[in-house]
Amino acid sequence: MDLLFTLLVLLLILGISIFVHELGHFVAAKLARVPVKEFAIGFGKTLFSKTYLETNYKINLIPLGGYVHLEGEHSESTSENSFRNKPFITKTFILISGVTMNLVLAATLLSIYLIANNFKFGLLPKFVDHNFMSVVDQKTILPLNIVDVLPNSNADTFLNVGDVIVSINNTFFTSFEEFLNILNQNIDKNISLGLIDLNTYEIKNISLFIDSKRIIQEKGILGVKFSFNNTQLQTPIFLLEYEKSVFSPIFLTVDLFIYQIKAMNSIISEALQTRDFQKATQSFGGIPAITDQVNTIVQFRLFEVILPFVAFINISLAFINILPIPMLDGGMILIFFIEFLSRKRISDKTISIINLIGFIFLMSLVIFINVKDIIQLGWIESILNFLKSIFNR
Repeated sequence: MDLLFTLLVLLLILGISIFVHELGHFVAAKLARVPVKEFAIGFGKTLFSKTYLETNYKINLIPLGGYVHLEGEHSESTSENSFRNKPFITKTFILISGVTMNLVLAATLLSIYLIANNFKFGLLPKFVDHNFMSVVDQKTILPLNIVDVLPNSNADTFLNVGDVIVSINNTFFTSFEEFLNILNQNIDKNISLGLIDLNTYEIKNISLFIDSKRIIQEKGILGVKFSFNNTQLQTPIFLLEYEKSVFSPIFLTVDLFIYQIKAMNSIISEALQTRDFQKATQSFGGIPAITDQVNTIVQFRLFEVILPFVAFINISLAFINILPIPMLDGGMILIFFIEFLSRKRISDKTISIINLIGFIFLMSLVIFINVKDIIQLGWIESILNFLKSIFNR
């Protein structure tokens, strides 16, 4: 049942994100008086088709994209209202409207989330430094989630499984090593532990005496475990508090967009310098990675994060589409910008060749990323085990 629900949620998320993007192109084209021949969600075999006025609306089998087919977009047209015959500024307006709509949806979802969480946000892993706009408070914390408490240890009766530690003596640590160092410095002393409620981001402090006589070696100084081996711990996160303003979700959306660029640049630069591409390959995910994240949300009923998750998807979709790569919106804007500067129209045949090269590059990248996800997530082993269970019956 969870698997079916995961697939339904995934299709809903992708469908909404793609629909909003293509709707941006559609509305912008209508405003610019460019006839829209087709409005399609998905690729492949057509499941539903209906023509209304001048546009054929379609839903296709594979919901991994969509397109809006404009008059004169891929062929010569003498009409002044055809896409290719419009001024550069008009074509740019139509092309960038898809990205804009994704960001508008992201800002809308984040506004709902911020209002529900008293304008606090703590779901962004820290990969690079970033100063967020118009925040009342910005912290970097490492949330240590307790998964086990040893009886008769220092933590017994004070801490519980599920508690999340973020500070010691009002000092926020950003690494597990820093956390251990502070603990070591406070043996046989009274400390104040800051525990965070990740639903409300409220922090409460409790007092605890670290008694050296009660330290149990295999469980550490506190006598708790934060993961099964205390090594696979979370990445530090930004804990943000915003002004209670209608502009705060917009600032957060812009920051997340900029932060994504900075994080990608940092990850790729580090990989090129060290020639170690493991972190880079792990940082980029495709449909399997998104499916795995949706499955986690469904399995553990973490529906409170669904709004920022969909917002992240839309910000990522906007970021990818604005890249100056042929076949993408950013690539087409670059082509028309070259036309504008040179005052010379690039032939449709040349644009088709450029787009074909872009298509081959993008498809190769998509296949690589998705195969990488399937291997990293252990899907091949899971599928083989499933098949074995069927044939062994």
